[in-house]
Parts: sequence; C-alpha cells; structure tokens
Amino acid sequence: EVLAVGHGLSVLIHDADGTAILYDCGRMGSPWVGRRIIAPALWERRIRHLAAVFLSHPDADHYNGLPDLLERFRIGEIRVSAQFSHPSNPGAAAVLDQARARGIPIQVVEAGDQWALAGSAQLRVLAPVKGQPNSSTTSPSRPSAPPLQDNDQSLVLALESNERAVLMTGDLEQEGLARLITTHEPRRWDAVLAPHHGGKKSNPLIFYRWCNPKWVLVSQRPPNAGRSPVTIPAEQATVLRTWQSGAIRLLWRSTDLELSGWRDSLPTRASWSWP
Repeated sequence: EVLAVGHGLSVLIHDADGTAILYDCGRMGSPWVGRRIIAPALWERRIRHLAAVFLSHPDADHYNGLPDLLERFRIGEIRVSAQFSHPSNPGAAAVLDQARARGIPIQVVEAGDQWALAGSAQLRVLAPVKGQPNSSTTSPSRPSAPPLQDNDQSLVLALESNERAVLMTGDLEQEGLARLITTHEPRRWDAVLAPHHGGKKSNPLIFYRWCNPKWVLVSQRPPNAGRSPVTIPAEQATVLRTWQSGAIRLLWRSTDLELSGWRDSLPTRASWSWP
C-alpha cells in the first residue's frame, strides 16, 4: 500500500503471516506524519509490530516520521544503505541514534540482499551496488567528478511473488537511474513507484522502456493552482497519483494483482495478468 502522505513517501508491505514492513516514512516539512497519518493507517490494519523499516535515503521527507513510530510500535530493525548516515546530514544520523537508544539494530544493506516473506514472496535490494564509486562518471575533461547526491544513491527494492513484481525507487534520479538500468536487465514490472515523486528529471522515457510497467504509482501532493502534474512517459501504463486516489493498494492473488484506491474517484477496481 502506498499511503497518501503528500510530498513524501511511505509504503506498507504486509503479508498473510502478519509480517509488516515499511519502506520510508516521511513527508516534507511535516514530521507529525508518523503520528497523524502512518500510525493510524497501521492501527486500522491491526499492525502493532514492524519487522523492519527501510529508509531509502537521508532526505527528511522519507524518514522524518520515524521518531513518532518509534514511540508507538515495536520495530525489529532499521535497514539503510551505507550512504545513509553521513556527517553532512546530522538529521538522518540523529534518527538512527534514536533507534539505537531503544535497542533497535541498524542493518546496512546493499544490492543482492534479500528476505523471504509469506509463501513465495521475497524482498530484494537492487541498488545501491557495493563497490560502486560514490561519484559521477569521470572523463579526461572532467577528472574530478562531484560525489553522487543522496537521491542517486536511493535504496531500490523489488517485491516479488508468484511471478508478479513491484519496483520501489525512492528518489532515484539521473545518475542513479542510469546505474540501475545498466546493472539490471530490462523486464516487465507489474507496478513501479515513480522515482522522486514523479518529477520530470527523474522519470525519463528510457527508464519506463526499461521497466515496461502496467501501473505507475506516484506519491505526491497536488500540483500548484493552475499547473498540471508532470506527464509520466510510461507507454501503455496506467498512472495513479496518491493526491487523486488516496492510498493505493496492490493485492496479490494467486495469478494476478488487484489494484484499488481509497477514494471513490479512483477508476474502477481492476486486475490483470501478463499473457
């Protein structure tokens, strides 16, 4: 479920065995998102324990709800990339310190790590890749390339079950997208979380030709008055936005996925499967 948090991100994964996992938990400028939006959503689903919280990267709109969740839920561990905690971002380091103070372990993860969920489901890390340089590509005319931005190093997850797959991209953008595309072979993804809240620079046509999704889910706030949301160049894909649909739910069936939105304005409930 992609929760409707405005400009931010929080994705809830829960399986038939009762295991619940969060991928990000923040909102821009609103640290109360944890107690006012995410916690009530979890309680409504009778969730009191989170096996893990993945934090994709150290931007506040992806982690600033964590302190409230630490006070309200039992959390097994926090999973981050090696780049998450850095002296240049004391806010992110402070959040991890709060978790450690409660005895919650911090696990550093990287591409190739995976965890089994109920049935045949699994969660895999696709990026960042261990050993990749923390800088953009260098060249003779550009011998000293700048370090990668936090967004480029977003923790990318794949949720897979019964040959269906959902891709979660955090705020991945230009350099990070290029690395993802060149590191992994193209395939069909059932649903893809639009990188960086559907921003233009983070959603190029080449990315959508690589992932070829059926659905694109965008976690974002409404556009400013008089402006339209950025067009997502996903050919033959349905684009759903949380500010229109509310929380967006993907439900695994034995052979397909079923999609529904919280608000009545969402197009009719639908399911599909690849031939």
